[in-house]
Amino acid sequence: MVGDVPVIRGAVGEVIHWPVGAIWLLGAVPGLLIVADSARRRRASHPAVLTAAGDT
Repeated sequence: MVGDVPVIRGAVGEVIHWPVGAIWLLGAVPGLLIVADSARRRRASHPAVLTAAGDT
């Protein structure tokens, strides 16, 4: 045996017992928010132009 298992306290001590998928999702949230905000801003800066079906 090399040594004793370290004691992990605080928030990391709680998160270390979470499933790996939950940790990945938690890590992905900031990137997903940035992508959603960019898409929202792009859509707001280029409003859709609606025309009647018979207009040319």
